[in-house]
Amino acid sequence: MRDRLPTRSNLLDRGIITIVYAACLAGCGHLETSQHLFLSCTFYGSLWYEAWSWIGVSGPAPHSISEHFYQFTHSAGGLRAKRSFLQLVWLLCAWIIWNDRNNKLFNNVSSSIPQLLEKVKHYSLWWLKARVVPRVLQALGIIWEKGPVHNNIINFFSSLLWFCKIFFSFSPCFWQPKKNKKGWVGIWS
Repeated sequence: MRDRLPTRSNLLDRGIITIVYAACLAGCGHLETSQHLFLSCTFYGSLWYEAWSWIGVSGPAPHSISEHFYQFTHSAGGLRAKRSFLQLVWLLCAWIIWNDRNNKLFNNVSSSIPQLLEKVKHYSLWWLKARVVPRVLQALGIIWEKGPVHNNIINFFSSLLWFCKIFFSFSPCFWQPKKNKKGWVGIWS
């Protein structure tokens, strides 16, 4: 995992901001690095413990993002479906932390940890429904109508994929948005 997100530390290294503005937005006073923001921040780091509690697993917290990803996604056993779900939850937690940080920075609005966990639960359910429902409807010969809900799902997935590309320097292979003559279409692999 590459440190490519425009955290305050990266902006400081590039000479875009000064040290005065490099502190974490959560108010803990530490330099805002990816490592700090996603894992060791007293505010945002607690989201991981809440997510672990929700899923029903526990373990020591690793100190690097790649170790954290591996431990989080393999903590509940080796079943592929469970590991895929844990990968989704991990990505959602990271994406929600990043979006809340940006909301705090640009709109001066932030959420509590219980609100962030509810977003993780909501989006993970949304993801699972979006993966399963179109396949079931297609198997039954029903065409999934595109409308406002479909557009919201496409916007959500497009934003999550952008985050994955920046955070991991890759695009997840499980879902790719494509645009054709009729609009946006999700392609599952």
